[in-house]
Amino acid sequence: MSKKIIGLGFSGFFVGVVIGYAISLIQSAIVGNGNFYPVAPDFMTACGTELSATVIQFFLTGILGVFISISSTLFDTNKLNLLMQTVLHFFIITTATSLVAFICKWIPYSVIGVIIWFAIFFIIYAIIWIAYMVIAKKHIAQINERLKSQKQKSLS
Repeated sequence: MSKKIIGLGFSGFFVGVVIGYAISLIQSAIVGNGNFYPVAPDFMTACGTELSATVIQFFLTGILGVFISISSTLFDTNKLNLLMQTVLHFFIITTATSLVAFICKWIPYSVIGVIIWFAIFFIIYAIIWIAYMVIAKKHIAQINERLKSQKQKSLS
């Protein structure tokens, strides 16, 4: 299990960084003046330099990726039912993502900004969760079909 967690941590870090840069691309497109902004302009101002803000965001998004990746192991345990796994996972992901989003100033510091952030976050989480459930059900159906086929072979 520890090898799996270490592997998830490393891969999660890099996925987090990639997602962080995707967010930078989206923010740059929203600003719409043709320039690339590696970090939110307010975050760069808060950090003093573009380089320091970019380095901080790099590590924060990497750490966020670690949290997201490792928290997925909640779904590997049989000690919790699916509802509890989902609630815990959602809480961990929401907390970690929101902290990084607030620190990196991806979210406007306003009530509307926070509401929009959580609405978008919830929709994305729900879409991903539903997609995983559909995939899992297909996988379970395939396993059951193989078991049924093996049982029929052994009976004949």
